[in-house]
Amino acid sequence: MPSVGRSQFVHKQKSIMTEVGTIATNLSTLQTNVYSMFAQLRATGMQPLPADTLRPALIPSEQCFVQRLTPRGSIGILGVDHHAICKNASLPLPGCWNQIFPECEGVLRRGLGLQRLAATYLGRYQGTAAGDLSASHLAAVARSSHLKMLFIGDSTMVHVAQSAQCELQRTNVSAEQLAEQLAGLRNATQIERFELRGGEFASDDIMDATLKKLRTQLSRIANTGGGAVVAMFPGVHFNPTPGQSIDTVLHTYQTRVNKFVDVLGDFTTSQVCSMCVAILVTVFSQHFETPDGVYSASKMKVAAASSRDDSCVPWSATAAAASGTDPSPSMWASSREVKRPDDWMLPASSANSWRSDEVMRSAASRQPNVLLVPMHWLTSAWDGRHPGIRSRRGERTIDCTHFCFTPFLYEPVWWTLRAAISAATGNAIP
Repeated sequence: MPSVGRSQFVHKQKSIMTEVGTIATNLSTLQTNVYSMFAQLRATGMQPLPADTLRPALIPSEQCFVQRLTPRGSIGILGVDHHAICKNASLPLPGCWNQIFPECEGVLRRGLGLQRLAATYLGRYQGTAAGDLSASHLAAVARSSHLKMLFIGDSTMVHVAQSAQCELQRTNVSAEQLAEQLAGLRNATQIERFELRGGEFASDDIMDATLKKLRTQLSRIANTGGGAVVAMFPGVHFNPTPGQSIDTVLHTYQTRVNKFVDVLGDFTTSQVCSMCVAILVTVFSQHFETPDGVYSASKMKVAAASSRDDSCVPWSATAAAASGTDPSPSMWASSREVKRPDDWMLPASSANSWRSDEVMRSAASRQPNVLLVPMHWLTSAWDGRHPGIRSRRGERTIDCTHFCFTPFLYEPVWWTLRAAISAATGNAIP
């Protein structure tokens, strides 16, 4: 009996390793396609949807919410009368439009004409657009694979995870079935979070303890049927402090990123799991009023008497040039080592560049089974999507790091996750 058991075990291990090799080949091809798709999305930007396309992509309560942002008596962006939509909105609005940041509704309302609302907040990347609600990429993953989903990262990734929950809440074929099907979808995917805080990567000892906990959680997933990981390194917490050498910061960052990427890579090649998928989202761009948009403590507070309400700014070529040149080119990832858009305006020495460049370089060179999602190619243009000025404990501060939820904001991530799982299984997800 022991010999038979051992034989079965060896056969299973060989089978899994063969599957892992096939997955690696599929993911290599997919990675090329992902880069191509995101370059296309960056070039075209979000496109406003015509009314007949927008209406079926929103649930009734969302349609009513959007309509209420338009002037009273106006036909509005959805092409129908205000009351005609809102009288049918029997469901409460999911807490997604204002999730975490109540300021986001103010962002939506502030001086917003119909054209800007359509282009900015209800725009959609056409290359990854799923269609109407029933065609949602994330809902398709939930219904087809029943995989656990683990979202790993700091507060920016927490909001992506919350947006995933919102997407499952809003993507139902009919409004009548929403309440009874919600729990089923959430239970099927078992969305989990592993939140990282900047301080947990401040020293080797604390970081190693954090990554040990992460390995334990990933091991549990691998041993219970596998799952899909959506991860982001907490790169926004790495900034040179006054008097600190950029060489020191970058060396520390590279070391931390490598260890983080290796944990994800080990998960994807687990010998007990043939369906362990990891996608690594690059660090989101910031848009503070600094030369290159990177966070600065001096730009965080707003005078109480200030009437300023437009706090996050787009990058400009002039400002980017003023942020400085690359003093030691050998320190930074070059265009030969990482994919970088031809129109990327910031120098490699800007944190808005190297935070993501180093993540891409590390994963590509160390763990090719981890699929890279270059979201910074898109978030670099999201300066108008931040909460902006926020009031916290009597102080007015500026948030140009996080983003306000809109229904199609993270659709490129859901598209990539769906493609990654399809590549891993060898079957398209219907």
